[in-house]
Amino acid sequence: MKTEECSRFHEITPYLLGEGSAAYRAEIAMHIEQCAACRSFHDNHIGLINQLRTCSTTPAANVRSAVFEKLDRRNSIPFLHPWWLRAAAVLIAAAGITLMLRQGQHTPATVSTADRQLQSSLEWLAANQHHDGSWSPSDWNGRESFKIGLTAAAMLGFVEAGLENQFQQQCGNTAGFLLKQQAADGSFGEENEVRMYNHALATYALLRYAGFPDDGPVRTALERALSFITENQDAFGGWGYVAKGRTTQPNSAITLWQLQVLHAARQAGWHDARGSYNRGLLWLENVLDHDGRPGYRYTGDNEGASPTLTAAAALCIFQSMSSMPDATQLPDNTITLVENLLSTEGRIHDLYESFWLAKNLPVIPENKRAENCSRMQQRLSPLYVEHGEYAGSWNPDSRWGNIGGRLYSTVFGILTLSESRRHDSAFIAGI
Repeated sequence: MKTEECSRFHEITPYLLGEGSAAYRAEIAMHIEQCAACRSFHDNHIGLINQLRTCSTTPAANVRSAVFEKLDRRNSIPFLHPWWLRAAAVLIAAAGITLMLRQGQHTPATVSTADRQLQSSLEWLAANQHHDGSWSPSDWNGRESFKIGLTAAAMLGFVEAGLENQFQQQCGNTAGFLLKQQAADGSFGEENEVRMYNHALATYALLRYAGFPDDGPVRTALERALSFITENQDAFGGWGYVAKGRTTQPNSAITLWQLQVLHAARQAGWHDARGSYNRGLLWLENVLDHDGRPGYRYTGDNEGASPTLTAAAALCIFQSMSSMPDATQLPDNTITLVENLLSTEGRIHDLYESFWLAKNLPVIPENKRAENCSRMQQRLSPLYVEHGEYAGSWNPDSRWGNIGGRLYSTVFGILTLSESRRHDSAFIAGI
């Protein structure tokens, strides 16, 4: 197939250069997977783009515009198409400006341990991403049934770290991969025992990456994904496991993730026509005890209940208070409960618990956040791999590590560090 035969061939260069909205980039990533000509061009040039991304800076917008303006006046050169000239101009400008800046500027000498670990971990993820934009837990001694959820969580790691622009190629490829995994009923992933986890993480990651676009394939996919959540809500407001056409009794572990998705969707502009978010919050409130601890299926049901669920429930209640203050009631000692969970030594090797606790940092008084953030990072450090074959990753010697493997540990190490790094500015209305 000749390159001229694809009507979207001219869009690949802007995609490589990081241009366009997140939703549009996800669409192009999906097209690249389906078009041999565009995929060939993409693969032949991504190496150069990645080399330029490792430089200390990228060309300023006004410099690029000036180069484009000059080239547009000279695009009568017969043997080069204008889009080739534009691509070459940007690459040359990027290389030249980077060289000048490297000669005239210096990288700050002090980089925090958390920042260094975060950057190295994200680079490890990027290096181990599959060509189709996914990651496989089975590559790292994890269960392949979690592939959709952990792939989504990996993309979420780039987004929550605030480095999706640096790793825009990886994020775009993952978004394209996730869009292709959506089933006819709107769910992401196959029917298995962790389907609702996978679906929630995929939907949440796409919302955090692309928002809720006005139109296009990402908008359509998100609408279908959110409908799947609302259609599988229990009559009393909670969610249970959904597999092979059967829904189990609602539980707090599944419900809390669906609430995170619906909260993110509402924040992004989605209209909750069925009132699913409010009903889910009421279900959650009804399973809390007087201290703010959620039962697994009902108040006082301690089977499966844990500090992880307590931290997640507290976060959901705090998030909701700006939108429905009359409907949600916060136990008086919930803040104290969260503070105690953060300050307790606890299980240093439970990264999932650490992730939810880190998300609660904005809940506690501002003068106590730095201390708790530092304590949390110290508890995480033993799992981080500094040198050797797995440098940048996180050892799976932790709770749930035997399920998700090194991929799971690295992803939730990244997410926890990202949450703790921004604790100073996270305490805003509605969180």
